[in-house]
Amino acid sequence: MVEYKTVEEETIEYGNNNFIEVARKEVIGSESEEGTDFVSISKGFMTPDGEKRYKNGLGFPSGEEEVRDFLARTIEEL
Repeated sequence: MVEYKTVEEETIEYGNNNFIEVARKEVIGSESEEGTDFVSISKGFMTPDGEKRYKNGLGFPSGEEEVRDFLARTIEEL
């Protein structure tokens, strides 16, 4: 099992207790310094107790500038 810590996070709530989270996360205990952090985009909902429950997500290495640019550009164009 891979462990990670959240370095930065932005969340927006929408609808009935739903949220989208965009975060930069870092892999804990990675032997290599290169490629140990990634960007994640997650979707989920809030429980009545205020806890986040995740449904879906995707992640990619934060150093993949081409992918980041593609996502940002495509979302803006839609």
